[in-house]
Amino acid sequence: MIGMKFRIAMLVLTCLFLTRCAAYYNIVSFTNRKSTFYTEQEKKLLEKTVRSIEFDSGYDPALDLDYVYPLTPGYSEFKAGDKELARSLEDSDGETLIGYSEKLYRLKTITKNKMEKYRSNGDLKNYTFISKYLLPPLNHYSEAVEKQALKRDRKYQNEVDSRKSRIEKKEKYEMDKKEFEEIWKNDYNS
Repeated sequence: MIGMKFRIAMLVLTCLFLTRCAAYYNIVSFTNRKSTFYTEQEKKLLEKTVRSIEFDSGYDPALDLDYVYPLTPGYSEFKAGDKELARSLEDSDGETLIGYSEKLYRLKTITKNKMEKYRSNGDLKNYTFISKYLLPPLNHYSEAVEKQALKRDRKYQNEVDSRKSRIEKKEKYEMDKKEFEEIWKNDYNS
């Protein structure tokens, strides 16, 4: 009797494995990768602000990228939503808003770097996906938040370019470091 139950269980698992059924991955996969990019405060701010301009947010574990996307169809024209965004940010102080704007610029930089990495590696599927579907809404959203940050704090306008440059350099360094560690792990831990 136990032998028959074991055979049936093995048959079901084999069928699921061979068909690559989504249920198989949910049964076998005990760890779902989640984004660690945003802090809890930033997640609340993200949720509030993306809703105000009729966007939503998500995370792609295969690409290890956070993203925003419009709720309305079409990726070429986005609703401006400056007034709605300003209303949703009324209770945020200037420093929080500047920090959040820089975090979004960092995400945009990471996204661009990954897109270029996929292009240089010849992975045109992921390159096209990022360039056509993930980057345009992220550009729109991050620029809208940056515009609100610049309105809130006038002296930030003088520093914005140098701060962006520092973010780009830091992300380039982090990407190169991660790539080196991956090469090191693959070459010397074999």
